[in-house]
Amino acid sequence: MSSSAMFFDAIKQLFLTKLPLSRELDVQVEELNEARALVRMPYDAQFAGDPDSGALHGSFIAALLDTTLGMAVLARLNQERAIATVDLRIDYLNPSQRDHDLLIESECYRLTKNLAFGRGRAYHDTPTREIASAASTFIIGAPQSSQINLKKPVVP
Repeated sequence: MSSSAMFFDAIKQLFLTKLPLSRELDVQVEELNEARALVRMPYDAQFAGDPDSGALHGSFIAALLDTTLGMAVLARLNQERAIATVDLRIDYLNPSQRDHDLLIESECYRLTKNLAFGRGRAYHDTPTREIASAASTFIIGAPQSSQINLKKPVVP
């Protein structure tokens, strides 16, 4: 396994085991590489913001967009660095639907020395019918070595 593949696996494990929200929402990483991050959140009625329609509360969509954008930035950097969201814009375009998994797809489309820029979208089955779209800016800090250990797997 290449060092990039090991790093991507370590990011996935960190996301799935160390972030309580990811565990609570039963999020699965479908794909992670230098081009994009794709995660799936199975539908759960307890997270509906509107009990009548079953539409998910926007805060869950926002949190997953932000987190998935961060994963995309780390994957694009291909090295462990401290990152933090400094700007996140989300446009809610359509309500989510009851009993449909939520897919979040993100990419880091530009890196500078100190900033990373990303875009993402939330949808059900059809990427062109977005539930929400996002644009983000992350600040990139110094190289880190405390969170991701490529030599041993992260355990909860």
